[in-house]
Amino acid sequence: ASMTLNNTTTGGTYYALNSRRVTWNFNKGSVSSISKTTDGCTIWSAGATCTISAPTITPVSGYTGNGFGTTNTATSATIAASGTITLSNTSNGGTYYGLQKKTVTITYNGNGATGGSTASQSCTMYNANTTCAITLNSNGFTRTNYSFQGYGTGTTSVTHNAGGSYSFSNNTTLYAIWKTKDIQVTCLNYIHDSSSPSEPHCDSGSGIYCYGTTCFNGKAYVTEKTKYCLDFSLEYAQYRTAYEHYNSCSEKNNIYIIELSYDIPAEPLRRAFIEVGTGEVPPRTRVPSRYGYNFVGYYSEKNGGGIKYYQSDGTAIRKWEQKNGGILYAYWEPVTYTITFDNQGIPNTSLTVTYSGPMPSIKPPKRDNYTFLGYFAKPNGEGAQYYGATGSSSFSNAKDITVYAYWKANSL
Repeated sequence: ASMTLNNTTTGGTYYALNSRRVTWNFNKGSVSSISKTTDGCTIWSAGATCTISAPTITPVSGYTGNGFGTTNTATSATIAASGTITLSNTSNGGTYYGLQKKTVTITYNGNGATGGSTASQSCTMYNANTTCAITLNSNGFTRTNYSFQGYGTGTTSVTHNAGGSYSFSNNTTLYAIWKTKDIQVTCLNYIHDSSSPSEPHCDSGSGIYCYGTTCFNGKAYVTEKTKYCLDFSLEYAQYRTAYEHYNSCSEKNNIYIIELSYDIPAEPLRRAFIEVGTGEVPPRTRVPSRYGYNFVGYYSEKNGGGIKYYQSDGTAIRKWEQKNGGILYAYWEPVTYTITFDNQGIPNTSLTVTYSGPMPSIKPPKRDNYTFLGYFAKPNGEGAQYYGATGSSSFSNAKDITVYAYWKANSL
């Protein structure tokens, strides 16, 4: 540059001004947009500084802005997303790269576990990375009579091994995958001796500890006819295996086990086992109970279908002609009961109900100069309240019952 002087001007003293500039980089396309790409400021005197504010980052979907770094691979910011950079006359701005990050969380599901837990894990993806790596936790879940096989993105097959390192791009739930343990169901010699317990029991030489002579809510079953022991302290899939194994053991004697299934909705699976020989009438069995229902009998098909084998008193009415075991299903009918409404001052009423759960809603009674407050177990609003003032009830009942109206006199 040059300066022109004439006879009326003197040169004087002039000071150099420093201009500083910063370049803001998109960082290889990993940031969706940035509000400005360059910026500058001027230092007006020696020893002074100038300040530049960082631009606004718009990260790609799923990521959050992470400020600006001095390299395009940085994982921590030199300048915060809303921060500033101060420059002096000895430092130039340089280039800063827009950073972003995404946290990926791995959650573990026990998938039927009966105990234990496995802690969640997370990793962070930075900038243009599309995945991050996690070394999976060891299994912390337990499940009775099952062994852990690995983890799966679904509930049935293994896709990931515990302790293995895997890359993830999104939040993921991994399910514990289980396999039923190998069971030792063997035809063992029936023994009866003076050891404890003194009742008939089974030798434990093959790893089965069987005691007792019944399988109603019991751990094991000692067969009455073949004098063999069978372990029934297992989950359903293993019950079936044990049951089938026993029948193969006893075929030579034409003696089989019949499973009596009396499942009740929303309650654990219930069953009993009885022995029967081909051509024999099955022995009398215990009558199951279910609230709100009468037991009708055991049938060869569900819902009272097929052949009826047992009466409501637990007595068999038909011979077992099959040369194999089988399953008989309980059939139930809902009970019918009567609700008597003692209206305490107006005529009584009644209602006949077929059980289906809570007592049915009713139309509230009316009484001149009184307000109805509900039906109770005793007069004067005493005892349990069966009906509210609106005529609705949440009380479950399965037998004849009398309820008493409770009134409040209206103000005159």
